[in-house]
Parts: sequence; C-alpha cells; structure tokens
Amino acid sequence: MTEHNLPPLNALHARSTYAMLLTLIVPLASLFGIDLLGLLGSIPAPAEIGPAADRLTAIATIATATWAYAERRRPKFAIDWGAAARSVASTVVRSGAPR
Repeated sequence: MTEHNLPPLNALHARSTYAMLLTLIVPLASLFGIDLLGLLGSIPAPAEIGPAADRLTAIATIATATWAYAERRRPKFAIDWGAAARSVASTVVRSGAPR
C-alpha cells in the first residue's frame, strides 16, 4: 500500500512528528548551552554534569531519531501537514490573536 492510499492523519497527531522535534531540540539545546538535565529536577554539581550531559545528548538524539524512523517505517496513515497548518491557524483565529 503506497502512502497515497493511506488515510490522512493530521501531522500534529502523529508520534513521529514529536519524535523528530525531540531529535532536533535535544542537540540544539545542548549547542546553545541550555541545560535540559536541570529541567528534570535536582542535579549534581556542574563538574559532574559535563560528560554525562554529552553522553545523554548523544543517546537521546539517537533514540528519538530511531523512534521517528520506526514510526514511519510501516505507516498506517499518510501525514497531512496541511491539516496541521489549518488546525494551528484556526486555533490562532479562535484565540483572537493578531495575524
């Protein structure tokens, strides 16, 4: 079955979308010095974090990329980015936010 024959799924409802976002966010946060470990709660002294944070960033990136790949390997739905854009636009309009 090709992707054209699959039922559409709003991209914002697809797990692979969030897996790819995490794949991008984790290394970007590390690149800009944002401490994602600190967001998870109490952490050890900065001297102890450096090597662990580097390893965690690498492992998290590999894990989320693998997750996204596995989600799209045998798709059950065709990702519909147009539906995602329409749902975001309708939310903005309903909230009364200026365009």
